[in-house]
Amino acid sequence: MTVKIPEVEAAISYIHRNLDEPITLTKIAKHVGYSSYHFLRLFKMQTGLSPHYYEALPRKGENLP
Repeated sequence: MTVKIPEVEAAISYIHRNLDEPITLTKIAKHVGYSSYHFLRLFKMQTGLSPHYYEALPRKGENLP
């Protein structure tokens, strides 16, 4: 069972809404109120992917999980 972390869910929504803009780890982490390091750990724990890879999937023609 995957733990749903509200801040990661908010970050995923942020990524989906902003796919047409450059998105950085720092920008996403700031949006949810975490340091880049802590946010990266939580995001990977929940999704199994880095935020960079996650946001790059649709740009490569792949579906988001």
